[in-house]
Amino acid sequence: MREYYDAVPTVVPPGDTYTLLQRKGVDAVEWATPSSNQPEGFHEAARYIVVPGVHQPTFLWEVVVRQETWDQLPDDLKPLLEAAAKLTTYEGLGNFYHQDLLAMEEYRAGKNEVISLDEEFIKELSDNGRAWVAERAEEASQSGDSRMAEILEEYQAYQQRWNAQKDYLITD
Repeated sequence: MREYYDAVPTVVPPGDTYTLLQRKGVDAVEWATPSSNQPEGFHEAARYIVVPGVHQPTFLWEVVVRQETWDQLPDDLKPLLEAAAKLTTYEGLGNFYHQDLLAMEEYRAGKNEVISLDEEFIKELSDNGRAWVAERAEEASQSGDSRMAEILEEYQAYQQRWNAQKDYLITD
């Protein structure tokens, strides 16, 4: 952020975030989805809500199990656990989207001004983010670790395929 926008992101303890925003110790906060931000009260301390959350359009749930624990599970339970994890993700995502809709309705009806980033700026952020991660991948490769570059190449190839075909989606 500093090299592209002269901004200095700062990680602070979660409990200090609201107070820093309220006392103008930070210019902005990035926390979570609209409905997750609501109980934190950030909308009470900030005038503006900027959308979309371009750095992270969504998030994933995960189930973390040590390999030796997984290996000890009976084989008939493993697909059930995998199915439960998938169902939790699908239902959880649907619930979050609905709760976010309700939160955004409240924000728009309240004292906050909701600002939508323009498409050109979103593209600029995206391009700069890609440039930054490509530089990190190149640095890692020059240090002898090509994994990041390999993953990035696969990710970007899939993203290009997605972008080339996404016009079939109806978003309205």
